[in-house]
Amino acid sequence: MNTSSVNFQTSSNEKANINVYLKQGNQLKKEGQLTEAIEQYQQALQLDPDCLQALKQLATIYNKQQEFNQALNYRQRLAQLQPDDAIVQANLAKAMMKLGQIQEAIVLYQKAITLPNQPDNIYGELGDALEKNDQIEEAISAYQQAIDLQPKNAQFHFRQSQLYFQQHHIEQAIEKAEAALQLDPDFIPALNQLAIIYEKRKELEKAISYYRQIVKLQPADDKVFRSLMDVYLKVVSKKNNIDEVITIYQQVIQETPLNQAEIAHEYFGEMLLKLATRQGQLDQVINFYQNKIETQPNQHWYHYNLGLSFAKQKQFDQAASCYKQACQLNPLFWQSFIELVKVYSHKSEDEQAFQYFIKAIQSNPNLQTWYYNFCKPNSDAEFDLLKKALQENQNKTKKDHIYSHIIGEKLSQKGKYSEAIVYYQKSIYQKLKKFRPEFLSQYGEGGQLQDPNFLIIGVAKCGTTALYNYISQHPQVLAAIEKEPQYLSSLVPKITRIKQEEDWLQLNSERDFYLAHFPPRPEGNQFITGEASISNWDPKVEKIVFNWFPNIKLIAILRNPIKRAISLYNYSIKHRKQSLQETINSELSFLEGIEDYGQILDDDSIRQPRHLGEGLYVYYLKRWMKLFPKEQFLILTNEELAQNPAGVMKQTFEFLGLPEHNAINYTPRNVGHYPKDIDPNLLSRLQEFYRPHNQKLEELLGRKLNWD
Repeated sequence: MNTSSVNFQTSSNEKANINVYLKQGNQLKKEGQLTEAIEQYQQALQLDPDCLQALKQLATIYNKQQEFNQALNYRQRLAQLQPDDAIVQANLAKAMMKLGQIQEAIVLYQKAITLPNQPDNIYGELGDALEKNDQIEEAISAYQQAIDLQPKNAQFHFRQSQLYFQQHHIEQAIEKAEAALQLDPDFIPALNQLAIIYEKRKELEKAISYYRQIVKLQPADDKVFRSLMDVYLKVVSKKNNIDEVITIYQQVIQETPLNQAEIAHEYFGEMLLKLATRQGQLDQVINFYQNKIETQPNQHWYHYNLGLSFAKQKQFDQAASCYKQACQLNPLFWQSFIELVKVYSHKSEDEQAFQYFIKAIQSNPNLQTWYYNFCKPNSDAEFDLLKKALQENQNKTKKDHIYSHIIGEKLSQKGKYSEAIVYYQKSIYQKLKKFRPEFLSQYGEGGQLQDPNFLIIGVAKCGTTALYNYISQHPQVLAAIEKEPQYLSSLVPKITRIKQEEDWLQLNSERDFYLAHFPPRPEGNQFITGEASISNWDPKVEKIVFNWFPNIKLIAILRNPIKRAISLYNYSIKHRKQSLQETINSELSFLEGIEDYGQILDDDSIRQPRHLGEGLYVYYLKRWMKLFPKEQFLILTNEELAQNPAGVMKQTFEFLGLPEHNAINYTPRNVGHYPKDIDPNLLSRLQEFYRPHNQKLEELLGRKLNWD
């Protein structure tokens, strides 16, 4: 009797204590003191390991802190305790999605669907998971089930439209996007989808109409407005009448919001210049601008575009005069300063050119880095002036690591490698201070320049950006000064003079400079570094790597070469003069006539048809494998990375000698949304072309790739 009474009293006390811990944890969480809240919930779990409220709160907090592995542990425990709760199973599936465990998440979503009281959005989430797993037809079906349950959800209609578009089912894509707009006329993703579709179908007036609707809804969105201007560019490119183009130009300016007018002037100025040059009607365009200046003398863009027209006629003095007038009207008009740099460079007046470049970066502290190619300091005084201008910009932009990098680049171009190394290392320190402060707080500026531990040698549009980003999220990985230094390939011309082993000493200064692209690391620690330049795929780069770093680990990420070729084409589709079919047919005609691909690869001519040539992976890998043992290679595929990123990264970290790390953000990088299909006959021809080369690759790797 007494014993039973004591046990009951103890149980009641524990329950009371658990409630106290939960109450305190909830209050601390509400106040934002998450670390202290976690301690309270964990105290509750010590008394009752099955306390559902504590498990739920801990899962929520760790998810908010992006500690997804910890959140997953608590979600898994909840799912064990509540196997018949659809919401709990769906939450576990969400946690798995964040860790890249896509296939496991799909299984859980499918289980949750069989349970009562499903969350409203479960079919939509299943559709997202199926799409990421490249199960497009199943994803479309899941979204349809979501629509059946929530017919007024515009997002589900839109997601279906996207998938239909990817599958090249254009009519269904249009129908679903329009259904989304019927539910929400201002649903910008659907408007954008229809604009893209009609642009692809060359129904340009419809595309313009949809883009204009988006511009009205988002007048501050420069990206959308530039897409609108790109469509106008296609309209104008078909015109042969200068007067007609000028009429469109003036109409667009009248319809354009003031904050976007400069972009319109920029685009139409370029359009008119190209058309007039092609047709030999520059005088007519010059007359147009001169007339506009008479009526609108304070419009700096008209002076600027007139200057471009004079420059095209090689009337550089007149052009310079126009650019200077534009700068007087708008002292922050950096484009005119850049054009003055070009004019004075053409006239070999380098000092004047440099002075105008300084004015350009003073007027635009956020000048894109590629413009610095025009900056050519020749003397110590000019270097000092450049440094001063960049230092002044640092306080405005917080881009100190970028500016240090730029100065290092300029010094290296002058062969001043020792000075360049100082600035590269300064840039890396500034980058670590910004992105990895915990490393600096522990190790400071100590450490030495060491060889990189790994290189990604894969090829463009195969997933190198995503892979490098995932690797760099590991706490023991220190990223290079930039993902793609593109430096090793620049040395290829120099190695042609290297005849003997000892001649590699000629490149010692270049080697030291290359090492400066990487963070210095303390001796005896497990930090590693590497880079992922797509130009590492270039012939003869492997010879440099082998002579400098014979023990380095090499990672190649490959992709179905047909999909890679389409992706590469679409990546720069706005600058293409040929259609996809024309491009592929032209390259096929060249490549199908080759007998010895390995030999022609050594001559680098196989890379000229780069959409298809770079997809002949086996010959590139054989070149590397002649020098390096197979155990130094990890060969991945884009398909595996997309479908099972967590599994691929576990394999990658093991290969690199790193402990497992699950807290990775698997947000896709460099993803384009384009139709993935091509003409069936051309596709069949491509499959026949690649089949024997892919079979050789499978034999080399000892695994099936299933790319047919």
